[in-house]
Amino acid sequence: MKAVEEFFTNGRLLKQVNATLLALIPKVQYPVTVADFRPISCSNVLYKAITKILVQRLRPLLGRLVSSTQNAFIPGRLISDNILLAQELFAGYNQQRTPPRCAMKVDLRKAYDTVEWDFLLATLQLFGFPNSFIKWIEECVTTCSFSVCLNGNIHGFFGGARGLRQGDPMSPYLFVLVMEDEEFTFHWKCRDIGLFHLSFADDLLLFSSADESSVGLFQHGLQVFAGLSGLCANPAKSQLIISKSAHPHRDQLLHLLGFQEGTLPGTMDSGYAKVAWMDVSAYGGRWIGDQRHLGFELWPHVQTVVGYVVGRSDSIWVSWVRHYRLRSSSIWTVNIRAGSWAWRKLIRLRILALIHRFPRGPQLTGTAAHDPLDTVILDGEWNWPPITDFQCLEIVQSLPSIQSGEDCIRWRSTGGTMTSRDAYTMLRPPGPEVAGYSLLLGPFKIPRNNFVLWLAVLQRLSTLDKPWLQHEDGTCILCTDRCPETHSHLFFRCHFARQCLNTVRHFVSFPWLFRGWEIDIPWAARRWRGKHVINSAYRTLLSSLVYHIWHERNRQRFQQIKRTATTIGRLVIEEVRQRIISAELSCNTSNIALYQLWKIPWHSPI
Repeated sequence: MKAVEEFFTNGRLLKQVNATLLALIPKVQYPVTVADFRPISCSNVLYKAITKILVQRLRPLLGRLVSSTQNAFIPGRLISDNILLAQELFAGYNQQRTPPRCAMKVDLRKAYDTVEWDFLLATLQLFGFPNSFIKWIEECVTTCSFSVCLNGNIHGFFGGARGLRQGDPMSPYLFVLVMEDEEFTFHWKCRDIGLFHLSFADDLLLFSSADESSVGLFQHGLQVFAGLSGLCANPAKSQLIISKSAHPHRDQLLHLLGFQEGTLPGTMDSGYAKVAWMDVSAYGGRWIGDQRHLGFELWPHVQTVVGYVVGRSDSIWVSWVRHYRLRSSSIWTVNIRAGSWAWRKLIRLRILALIHRFPRGPQLTGTAAHDPLDTVILDGEWNWPPITDFQCLEIVQSLPSIQSGEDCIRWRSTGGTMTSRDAYTMLRPPGPEVAGYSLLLGPFKIPRNNFVLWLAVLQRLSTLDKPWLQHEDGTCILCTDRCPETHSHLFFRCHFARQCLNTVRHFVSFPWLFRGWEIDIPWAARRWRGKHVINSAYRTLLSSLVYHIWHERNRQRFQQIKRTATTIGRLVIEEVRQRIISAELSCNTSNIALYQLWKIPWHSPI
């Protein structure tokens, strides 16, 4: 206990504590080369105690930090969501009339062993972890040393240079944080919910339309990701799966990527079963009970999946199903013929949910599922058997009785009294919620900048693509590419705007997708949500960038005064730094981490 307390006090580990024994586990029956073994790290018991404490602090935060497309090692998420969604996206790949599309199954070469430590630490800092926590992680990861156990003997003693140890309790959680990098495009039925990849721990499924430009963006994204993180695709184990409608482009796409061509599993032989399953199968896992008493052994599984679709909102699979399968319907009325095999099977089970959920089902009334209708009709009227479920009786008895007395009119609100705000809300029709509204919030907001950012989010800035400016030269004045001036071009596809952004990114890390203003803004609103000061600073930085780029555009257009992109970038940096300093933040780990990120000397407020 004292040794563990000492680590969290001074942040240092003895070399002997962080020494690791590598046990080589064969991956094949007859290993020949070193690549045929999987190294498993056998760590010191004291080191595992320290890292398990760190894991207990890290694990509750992963759900807020890691995107919904990664469900491995995330508490409260199910990797089956990704499996179900992958089945939906692969549905129709064997049909000729569907839009051409493809999917890449990417195997990351030695995924755990090739993670760059600098990238890991930068990712932790970007997510806003306290500096002390990052130092603890750095000490655990970067000071390790190894010996190899071979044929019962221990050989060597050498230090590590990169990678995470398989067997370290922290490794899975650190790895999923490293995987949070986005550089890809969209597949059919994926654009509206922003889906372009699914993660299965260290395996990726990337979805795209089947054209050379889109697949080329995939390849470029993988190269950029590999350069930053050290995680490279393994062409020998990676596959490109192409829909039947995209076969004319098959050779070009395979040559472009250098991957193997993959195929989807075929259907099993139809016809009579080759085995009498009732004779050889156990009764576990069956629907048990008769029609009159439906004792469902598998009922919890059906209830879980149906309940997710009806009530869960944080699942990427549920979001996709609601958007594409239940767009104008519900799980109780949707067509049973549409969708993947798993979805059709689930829809066929929904009647079981109804039977189980509602009190007039066979379990409560004593009627069988196939009893004739006249069993519950007497003299032309309903004659239901009395409810025998005591839980239902308790619910009925717990309802408050209506007291006799004169009725009174009350305002339908929490307090029961009318306010001007209630009247305004009632008279004003509700409008659609704009995705970027949260970007205007936070302690560092600058009203002038926020006003311009809000106009940009609504695409109300007077860019030259507006119909009333058709008589003007519609090309961007800031760059020499002769591109049409639109919001997506100006923020940040324009060469000048990209230089401004790069100047800022040389000073402070600033993630951005570069996939178009309409896509980038909702992504930024999700990525920088919440009250964390680092996220608030990112929102202020975005508003400052948008304001000064728009202001520079107007200066060049109307006053013929030009400044360099570097000057604009430095102006933005200094404006945000001064705004953070003026906030006079209290002394806590988050605020100190913000000051360190922006290279501001810390001075406690008076």
